[in-house]
Amino acid sequence: LFSFLGILLGIGLTSSLLSYDGITPVNIFSFLGFLLIPQTLFLFFFILSSLFQKTRFTLSQSIIYILLAQVLSRLFFVTKRKLLTRLSGEKQLQAESFWGQIHSLKDSYGKFFYWPIFSLTQLFAISFNISILATLLIRVATTDIAFGWQSTMQFGEQYITDVIQFFSIPWSFFITHSHPTLAEVTGSHIILKEGVYHLTTPDLASWWPFLFMTIFVYGLLPRIALLIFGRVKKNRLLKNIPFEESRHKSLFHRLTTPVVSTQSPEVADASLPFSPNIEPIDSLKHPSFSPVVALIPEDIFQFCHSADLVRHLIPFQFSLEKVIEIQMDLEGDEAVLKNLQQYDNREIFILLEAWMPPISDTQTYLKRMLKTLPPKTNIYIGLVGKPENKNIFTKVTSQDLTVWQGKINIAGNSSVIVSPLIPEVLSK
Repeated sequence: LFSFLGILLGIGLTSSLLSYDGITPVNIFSFLGFLLIPQTLFLFFFILSSLFQKTRFTLSQSIIYILLAQVLSRLFFVTKRKLLTRLSGEKQLQAESFWGQIHSLKDSYGKFFYWPIFSLTQLFAISFNISILATLLIRVATTDIAFGWQSTMQFGEQYITDVIQFFSIPWSFFITHSHPTLAEVTGSHIILKEGVYHLTTPDLASWWPFLFMTIFVYGLLPRIALLIFGRVKKNRLLKNIPFEESRHKSLFHRLTTPVVSTQSPEVADASLPFSPNIEPIDSLKHPSFSPVVALIPEDIFQFCHSADLVRHLIPFQFSLEKVIEIQMDLEGDEAVLKNLQQYDNREIFILLEAWMPPISDTQTYLKRMLKTLPPKTNIYIGLVGKPENKNIFTKVTSQDLTVWQGKINIAGNSSVIVSPLIPEVLSK
């Protein structure tokens, strides 16, 4: 699609610029000004921005950039707030959840989005330049077209000759007539008060090889080089994707581990709840599963039996490493949060009740935990429904699950994933 649009635009612009009525020759300044100079400016700014990135100076340190970013951020915030006020509560949650996911993807994969778009831009420009060259050749071969130059600024013929000679250096080594000579430049100078009758046909026709090579060398070749550069950068980034987020690890384990039975393992004292200081139990571990530290709130801790918890963790591909009782309070769990730093290369699993919505304190608690945990540690939130006869492992309603996932997504953190502990979800 981008290539097709580039071809259409190139043919349209070139055809309009090469329209010759037999009276006024095509002005080469207009031809290059519309078809080449914008591309050259883009290339210049791209190189300039790349040089800035190589140095310590960045745009984020610029006062102009900071002011512009603040204005745009404020404008976006006000616009988003006005739009959200027109939506229902459910729609607001969905919209904010969507923007939170976008923000999360931008932080994690923003650089991956840039290079595919960059490559598509180069494909558009390559098609654009090829269509310019093709249209120019067809018009020159099938019509009698004249080229000349004119300007309100009083440029001398010798100056114009020196300029085009300089830009012709890249192809002057293998093309004999690389640019119009001084005599041809003089013979194609359009002077309004003198008309065009004094101009000769050979001089008027001498410009098209120079125009063709200028578009080819300064328009097409840099775009091909940028396309190759963009593809190399994209492939290099794709090869270095860490795949260490929670969603990646969950998918990886589902694809690489065999199907296992959901039957509870035979564990001594399986009917008894865990102790908060229990040591790791080897019989509860699975060699191919990821080790996990489970955090259980104090109000449901006594009803969380070992066999039931292990059985429900099997679909998550988790091997139980340790269970810790928590209060879901920053002050009360300060020692627990500090101790979690020792569990490097472990996943954190939190068992929470879905019918209790995630208030701001809950989200603050999760943010504090993420800052405390070792880098690249993921938090899995397993939701359960309302307890039934001291059984906490009940199904979650779809409404409660939507609220939890929406609120967590609003925070825009890809290291936290929410899912029901029991796969089946109640419709109400």
